[in-house]
Amino acid sequence: MKKATIGLADEEQIKQWKEGCKLGIYSVEVGGHIGYFREPEITDLNAGMATITKDNPLDYYIIVGRDTYIGGSKELFENPKLQRDFIETIKEKTEGKKGKLVNL
Repeated sequence: MKKATIGLADEEQIKQWKEGCKLGIYSVEVGGHIGYFREPEITDLNAGMATITKDNPLDYYIIVGRDTYIGGSKELFENPKLQRDFIETIKEKTEGKKGKLVNL
């Protein structure tokens, strides 16, 4: 028997979140836990960037994650092992899609 995912939302809740988040939502699953997040806006990214220091460069991802968190398991932020894996996953999301630069 498969273990239940901690923090799993039902379809109705996901639908409500989608309606309230103009840029969309996504989920992150780590170690049997799931968290739901709205797509970060520029203000979220700026708030995260303001926290970066040479001693705490990963705080950026935690701040963006906390600021865009809409539901699910809070263990992603509280459990050190889950937090480490969460950072690696959300890092992909915050880096965004790369455009193509062409010198003319």
